[in-house]
Amino acid sequence: MSAVHSALSNGEGLDPVIAGFYRGVLAALEDSGRPYLIGGAYALNHYASIKRNTRDLDIFIKRERTTELLGFEVKLSPIEEMIWSKAFIMERERYDGADIVHLLLTRAEEVDWTRLMQRFDGHWRVLLAHLVLFGFVYPAERHWVPVWVMDELLRRLRSELKQPAPVGTLCQGTLLSREQYLPDIQEQGLRDGRILPHGNMTQEEAKLWTRAIPDRG
Repeated sequence: MSAVHSALSNGEGLDPVIAGFYRGVLAALEDSGRPYLIGGAYALNHYASIKRNTRDLDIFIKRERTTELLGFEVKLSPIEEMIWSKAFIMERERYDGADIVHLLLTRAEEVDWTRLMQRFDGHWRVLLAHLVLFGFVYPAERHWVPVWVMDELLRRLRSELKQPAPVGTLCQGTLLSREQYLPDIQEQGLRDGRILPHGNMTQEEAKLWTRAIPDRG
């Protein structure tokens, strides 16, 4: 266990009030007997030894691995799920691509690449973009991404480029940023890629998501 990981697992550096609240949450989860996962900054710290002050505790309900957090043995979100969730965060004020390349740099050998590609499914272009950037950021480490993965993603790209462009006015940028592609939807009249049947949100859910955009004055 690294010094950074050890400090975080014990709550060192956290505001005592926040640490106490988190311990209460973890105790309640343990008492409930329900399986859960810890993701976000704490899982990133475990996998990539990157310490980051955070004001939230990301909790998921799928079980996988275990580690220690604030005196509790907790299960962590799998690496593949972390890569998938972070790949779609490209806001003006937040971009999680650096987290992905750090995860790949430290844990590529542990990645279930078949599962990861299945997880991205029809959004494989997003995965390809992050893997290309990994090779750009760490040229000497690009071998950690299996050749067959890049071959398959590039095969899909070559095949798609030979096909006619899709019919319609769909904008999938809203899957990457809840704010930066709103003009495409609101002013240009393009279809929102988040909305059913293409996405998995209702119109009302998308409005709630949009209303949560920080007010920059």
